[in-house]
Amino acid sequence: MSPADVTPYLHFSVDDVFGCLRDAFTGGYASPFAQLTFAYLRDLHERYGLCVSLYCFAEDAARRGPAGGSERGSSGSSAAGWRLAHADERFATEFAAAAPWLRFGFHALNAGMRYSAGATSAEAARAHHDEVTDAITRFATPAALDRAPRLHYYTGSLEAVRAMADGPNGLLGLLTADDDRAEVYYLGDETRRRVRAEGSLHDPTTRLELFSTDLRLERFEQDVGEVIAVAGQRAALVGQGSPRTLAGTVGAVPAAHPAPRVPALPGARAFTHEQYLSDERVRDRLEHLVRAWKALGWRSGFPLDQVQ
Repeated sequence: MSPADVTPYLHFSVDDVFGCLRDAFTGGYASPFAQLTFAYLRDLHERYGLCVSLYCFAEDAARRGPAGGSERGSSGSSAAGWRLAHADERFATEFAAAAPWLRFGFHALNAGMRYSAGATSAEAARAHHDEVTDAITRFATPAALDRAPRLHYYTGSLEAVRAMADGPNGLLGLLTADDDRAEVYYLGDETRRRVRAEGSLHDPTTRLELFSTDLRLERFEQDVGEVIAVAGQRAALVGQGSPRTLAGTVGAVPAAHPAPRVPALPGARAFTHEQYLSDERVRDRLEHLVRAWKALGWRSGFPLDQVQ
């Protein structure tokens, strides 16, 4: 595979998602895309082809910031006590039709939850994951489920991640940290270094695909142009046939699960949080990124769809 054969993809995601969904289901909308956040995301897709994942909480928490946009149902009686599990099938047809560019995934039970070793049992982690993914497959259909999400604060012990990977809608991948924080799931330093350098890596211990997070839009000191340069470098690396399989970092490679023989397609992944999505500075940076990406003739996509 030569570099000329490889076109980088861009994936955009939003963490801490709850308010826009609560508003969509309690605000009296005839279509989810009449709700301000969803209307904004659809506009970006229509103009730039952007693919978007929304990583969801199961329930609200008092210390969370406001959701992006004016949420008509957020203070009404119909929204009081609302949980993601209350989302019904009224918009399922529209969300299923939008699944080629809009998907939903698990983030956490709520803003206070962590999945670090000793913080939450594997059984509870699995229950939280299943509550959210069961809701998504009902209100948006299985076609709109993103099974390679970003867990809240990048926390996830090996036991918790394995539990969340078990089951029909279990994890198939994870988005890793955009910084050098002390804890990123169960991953060691070398694994984290390789994911950030190469963009993606297959972990044979958990059988998950690991993907880098490259740009946090509310971190204003980071230049958007750096992400575009990184994507081009990764395209060249993939064109050289760089191996993607991790060996020996966490445990032995299961003999029944051989490594992928070809690399994932290269890309970059940007994100923000729901509470920042209405910030004009964040929107300006996102627009700058997607406009430049499109001008290069590059595309948008979902990370798991790029694994060959």
